[in-house]
Amino acid sequence: MSLSLYSIADHYREAFHHLTDVLEETELSTQDKQTLIEDSLIELADDFKTKALNVAGFINNMKLEMEAVKTIENRLLNRRKSLENKIHYLSDYLFIQCLKTGTKTIKNNELVIAIKNNPPKVIIDDEKVIPEIYKTTVQTINVSKSSIASAIKAGIEITGAHLETSQRLDIR
Repeated sequence: MSLSLYSIADHYREAFHHLTDVLEETELSTQDKQTLIEDSLIELADDFKTKALNVAGFINNMKLEMEAVKTIENRLLNRRKSLENKIHYLSDYLFIQCLKTGTKTIKNNELVIAIKNNPPKVIIDDEKVIPEIYKTTVQTINVSKSSIASAIKAGIEITGAHLETSQRLDIR
């Protein structure tokens, strides 16, 4: 029967308490007491030490595995960043080439490449001259770009802001 480290430690304590009681009730020489303790606890001590060493070995193996996982995580993170950079570069390249050639759409059975207009975004030229109706105050002044966009689209001229249209590459 294989006992857990916890059980062995409990048995070790119980045996030690039992030995303490026995030693208090009997009159033995110091040498005989020492021999009795060693003989009684040697088996439990060996089991405990073996189990403790096994647990320590398992902990060390887990530490090594943890370091290996960290190394793999770093490699994967670097790989992901590299892929993100390549995707960004190639998307920009394809977008510029489509614009240069005037190509708006390219399709096949698997892909659709299209140059699409992004929704207009509000560009704040001078926040100080934006009318207060388009500002909200929290701790800092926030300009409500959505309100400004709606107003400009409705034909209202907003001092300090204008709409700007851009394009993006859409790959589905």
